[in-house]
Amino acid sequence: MKLITRTLLVLIVTAILGCKMVYFDKPQPIDGKRLTSIPKKYRGTWKYKLNTLTISKSTIVQSGFETTKIPLSTLDTSSAYIKSDKTIYKFEGDHLEYKGEYSLIRDTLFIQKPTENLEHGLNNSIILKKVGKYFILNILEDNGMWQVIQIEKLDNNDILLKLLDNDKLLEIVEKDKLIELTPPSRMNNSKESRDYYYAGNLLQSDITALIEAGAFSDTLINLSENLQWLSPMITDK
Repeated sequence: MKLITRTLLVLIVTAILGCKMVYFDKPQPIDGKRLTSIPKKYRGTWKYKLNTLTISKSTIVQSGFETTKIPLSTLDTSSAYIKSDKTIYKFEGDHLEYKGEYSLIRDTLFIQKPTENLEHGLNNSIILKKVGKYFILNILEDNGMWQVIQIEKLDNNDILLKLLDNDKLLEIVEKDKLIELTPPSRMNNSKESRDYYYAGNLLQSDITALIEAGAFSDTLINLSENLQWLSPMITDK
């Protein structure tokens, strides 16, 4: 799968590796109400692996860590690193480039390097639509096509981001002739594309039918409520 380079969340890029994606030529559904603010039930602080998301009325702020690994032998040959019992410091000359917690696994240091906060808001490339009781997030990709994601809030307060399963999508389309999808011309020069592309004019009733029939069945990300978040360390278990 291609990396999503214009997505609202960097963590989505990591989550989708290895998946086959379903793309549309325009935001779906075409008659869905476009929201200018994020619903209250999705606001708060959420966690996904080493990342936290702070969702407010108008913005989503992502913060967290990325994992960097260096051989233990690097510390013997480089003066750029200073290591204490739990923390390692990386210098660029006299300038502190970063500091992070680390764990040692065999002969490699795994460092949790803090990432720069990323702030996102609803715009022309990130569109949130309300479809009855459901919410659909549309994200414009670098290929000019739209990723369509269902956002679902569970009873335990977790938030699921769910993708369309192409096999189930086509099965439902074949069964319900009211839903029309047309594969556009090939989007790339490869003989066998790993992804699926559709020209679609889905209505709210179509999206509702797809959701209730289980077409949005591929869970992309499970966000848990961040009541007391501590950055987890990599272990050797």
